[in-house]
Amino acid sequence: MVDKHIKLGTLLVQYGLISEEDLDDGLKLQKLMGLRLGETLVKIGKLTEENVQWVLSKQYDIPFIIIEHVNLDKDLIMKLPKNFLLENRILPLFETDEEVSIVTEDILNYTAFSFIEGVFNKKVSISIGEGKKIEEVLNRFFNQDAMPSLLSVLEVLVKKIKDTFFYRIDIVISNYMCEISVYGCGILKKITTINSSLKKEDVLRTFDLLKIPFLYEIHENYSKVIFCIYPISTFVSELQYPSIIGGYGLAMTNFLVFSDTRSSDISNLIYSEEPVYGYPYLALKKRNIQYDKVIYTPDSFQGGFYKFFVKMFLPRKCNFCKSVGCSECDELGYFSERLEGLYTDQEIRDFLSMRGNNE
Repeated sequence: MVDKHIKLGTLLVQYGLISEEDLDDGLKLQKLMGLRLGETLVKIGKLTEENVQWVLSKQYDIPFIIIEHVNLDKDLIMKLPKNFLLENRILPLFETDEEVSIVTEDILNYTAFSFIEGVFNKKVSISIGEGKKIEEVLNRFFNQDAMPSLLSVLEVLVKKIKDTFFYRIDIVISNYMCEISVYGCGILKKITTINSSLKKEDVLRTFDLLKIPFLYEIHENYSKVIFCIYPISTFVSELQYPSIIGGYGLAMTNFLVFSDTRSSDISNLIYSEEPVYGYPYLALKKRNIQYDKVIYTPDSFQGGFYKFFVKMFLPRKCNFCKSVGCSECDELGYFSERLEGLYTDQEIRDFLSMRGNNE
């Protein structure tokens, strides 16, 4: 161990990593750039970040970790928030009964270490490593771990809900969790939870990989992102209006407008131009909509018209599992019965109310 009180610049010179001239340049630019000396020397190309971390490990007598050689402990990493790990460039290594071992680029980040101690109620053992590589490993871990899981779940799900009354897929992502549900005819059915972290673009990319065209809306708050995905699989060149379409793969026409809200507020109507296969459509708000030219979902149709053209499915609760989910209903909790033709709004309400009585 070297003396902690020896300045970093002096140690860098002693170890032959920089010259006295390099150190002078770094000291002159340090305050101007608003960085630490080590960061400044890396910025001006005199050192690598790995050089700085290695010398700090000698100065503070702590292990220096080559990040590429770390074996990731998936369960341990998932015990801490993704954003916390990335923002602080901390990679958990292993856990014992007495302590949690981590590698970080900043060995003086006492606030972060205190947070980890509070989560585990254990002492934190610190080692040092290159920050950029820690960030790269974490990003690779979270993205690669989550994407295949989401892709696998959705690939099975879209086949399962085909020819059912479920026409919307809800995906809720938080720091390290993804909840997947399906919705239709007033019924929200939770499918599964993936204990991995995803980004917004991961969700959209997954549907692109599955080659499923779709409309979507996003709702966000400080901790969650909620996707409402409307898969579009049926192209209809001519369709009678007003229409009620309900079932996986909502119909797309040359000029589509459909409503996903019970409210008559036209600002909530979803609008899209003719689709391009596989392209994710952002749900735009369209005003001055003619209500008799709208494709409605079963949950949102407006009354007042003599007849609706209907092409939908009605839910019927599974009597084997009482809507919980079993092998008979393919774990969905419901069966679906096709309804197609011209019906008045009262007839449609009666059909849908039968679903409520069935429950």
